[in-house]
Amino acid sequence: MSAMEAELIALSVLNFKTKYINVKLQFVREHYKDKLFSLQYIYTKKNIADVLTKHVNKEKIIELYGYS
Repeated sequence: MSAMEAELIALSVLNFKTKYINVKLQFVREHYKDKLFSLQYIYTKKNIADVLTKHVNKEKIIELYGYS
């Protein structure tokens, strides 16, 4: 989820620029309003999911391991 999508969900912003938000975002927004989950910003350097989604070197893996 992008930072913009997270902001739209948290603030429930809806205007001419967000008129055509896809169904997934609407689904997530509804569940956020129902307090089924919370959003938390994760800094890129501390994102341990990167080891699953990107090519990372040994040093990066060791660095991220320290944050968990």
